[in-house]
Amino acid sequence: MKKNKQSIIFDFGSKETKIIIGSSKDNHIFIRDYAIVPTPPEAVFNGRIYSKTEIGDLIKDYIKDKPIKKLNMMVSISSGDLILRNFDVPKMEESELRTAVKFELENLLPEPIDNYVMDFTILEEYKDTSDDGEEVSMLKVQTAALPKYIVEAYLLTFQKAGIGIDIVDIQSNSVAKLFGGRKKLIKDFEDEETIDKNIAIIDLGYQKTSITIMEYGKVFLNRTINIGGFEITKTIGDILDMDLAEAERLKVSQDYSGIESSAIEEIQNTIDRLNQEIIMEINKIIEYFISRSIQKKLDRVYLIGGGAKAKGIVELFEKELNIVTKLGNDYRNIEVNTDETKFSEDLLYLCNSLGILLREDK
Repeated sequence: MKKNKQSIIFDFGSKETKIIIGSSKDNHIFIRDYAIVPTPPEAVFNGRIYSKTEIGDLIKDYIKDKPIKKLNMMVSISSGDLILRNFDVPKMEESELRTAVKFELENLLPEPIDNYVMDFTILEEYKDTSDDGEEVSMLKVQTAALPKYIVEAYLLTFQKAGIGIDIVDIQSNSVAKLFGGRKKLIKDFEDEETIDKNIAIIDLGYQKTSITIMEYGKVFLNRTINIGGFEITKTIGDILDMDLAEAERLKVSQDYSGIESSAIEEIQNTIDRLNQEIIMEINKIIEYFISRSIQKKLDRVYLIGGGAKAKGIVELFEKELNIVTKLGNDYRNIEVNTDETKFSEDLLYLCNSLGILLREDK
């Protein structure tokens, strides 16, 4: 099986940066190398780079012994400032379609459209009937708009590292390629066609929680909730007077042996409150989706991100949402040169960027 040219992907989170070198062919992903390294403190927030120098140094440190000239350079961006919308428009040429999409977006964006980087994808072509009874060809189009200053910061940061970027993609696209379609790389429904399943992928991140809902294998919506695992980590650290790294380990393990019962109760009350806030917001988003979806249901929820490693989190979401919930790391058709158990754990962090490799899989 001949593989496509290898790519290197950078996904900068507020707490950790994920880097993957790999390729894809015939819906298989081949990972040559990957790393999960700490992001410099306060260097990235909500998908925006605040310290170009520190992130540039991180990039240079990783690529110094890599064959960069032989690799496609890709960046995955997750930002609450992303605006994702679907439109139905009459079928037209691509140049006319771009103008029509721009016109539709101008009514939605809080700032002039020239302040955004915009792209669109044709989700489907279908037939409709006009008011005078004639059959009309229509397009369902999904548009994405991201503030230009966010994208420009990435371009300048990589310039500081002495390299250019070939592809910038948004993480909801990556997740859609990994979880959606008839040949999902995440194992579930594997004895059935998956294209007609509606699924939600919830990324429990450090500073924010994001949810991507897919209908018929396509992204229906992507939303961000400004609550993440950091609030829990900070609370544990404040109550027990420990640093954030130690508090993070305690949050994941929930091993409270040797800690006073009053402190444990305070920590647990905070964790319960924050989880309920996240679940309440997710429930609202799911209800919105169900009210507008064709099938009026959501079949499955997948949890990814660092927060998905917390003990009991899958069971909590399944109980509160009343929807079958799984970790999004039971993979297939992914080859990697490392221990499979370790990679399965790390995949919870890599999901947001791994699917970008599939855009080169023609």
